Amino acid sequence: MREHFTRAITAAGIGAVLVVAILLASMSSADLFREAWCLHQLYGLPIALACGACAVGLRPLYAQLALLLVGIVALWISLYLGLDAGFRALQESANPPAEAFADGGPMMGALFLGWLPAAWIVGIAFLASHYHARRTGHRA
Repeated sequence: MREHFTRAITAAGIGAVLVVAILLASMSSADLFREAWCLHQLYGLPIALACGACAVGLRPLYAQLALLLVGIVALWISLYLGLDAGFRALQESANPPAEAFADGGPMMGALFLGWLPAAWIVGIAFLASHYHARRTGHRA
């Protein structure tokens, strides 16, 4: 049980550090869309990485699948909400660019296909944690 908690904290910490690094890089360029999108990833990415890391070693199999599904859905929702917040921030800015009022293609893509990148990210966290558990001799 302690191994699962350690994996979850480590994966969530890595996710938070990645998002903060991207956020700090975007703040220097004053891009309102990227800043709003990154703020929404602060809760989606750490949850997804922690779920992917904790799913290793869970028994029975449906418990692993349920935890992986929770991570995918959390990241999928944060991707969609991040896009929505990004477009809203652009539209509310002074002198908004024409892209702020573009069609809803990116929003619909995130809504219907956002599970694909979410599944990749959670799957990579799961495989990395599984590899680490095998390499260090922990039960996986």
